[in-house]
Amino acid sequence: MWYRICPSCEKSIQHTSKCNRDKLIRLNSNCSECRGKSQRLFKSAEHLIRKCTGCGKETTYKTIKSYNQAEKQNRLCISCSPRPEFSEQRKKKIGIANLGIKNGMYGKKLSKEQRENISKRGLGHPSYVTEAGISKMSLSLRKRNSEKFLHLGFNSPRTNTKACHFMDDYGKQHGFNFKHALNGG
Repeated sequence: MWYRICPSCEKSIQHTSKCNRDKLIRLNSNCSECRGKSQRLFKSAEHLIRKCTGCGKETTYKTIKSYNQAEKQNRLCISCSPRPEFSEQRKKKIGIANLGIKNGMYGKKLSKEQRENISKRGLGHPSYVTEAGISKMSLSLRKRNSEKFLHLGFNSPRTNTKACHFMDDYGKQHGFNFKHALNGG
């Protein structure tokens, strides 16, 4: 082990290689604590406020480094910055990556209190109340089940394929067009 002394605080700094120690002595480099003081949180962040170039909204920064980077790159605030949409392929990859054991909640059960809290948070949510929200969720569920049938070869246990075929045949004979699980209805 090789040692040197920090030029600012005079603490002993340990190095694993002589070459690295000699280089930092030559550069008169501070220890990691002294070097990081420019990135420390400030008690008064009055001078770390800048206006968004898009909407003029004020944004506060916690460190000088983040403030300087935002100024240099002329960043927009969160509400103005564009958010890229995930492609269907990317969404599927993310879904596959979180299946089974890889999922953080795999094998865990929520307590009764946790389930009640989740339920309370969901109550009053506009998509659960309106007819449009209910039909959107229904369509999403049917689409998911039909994709599962195509990819895995089995259908949702709530779907009776024989009944769907019977409805198709009856509809063709009598001029009806019934909606069911196999035709996206």
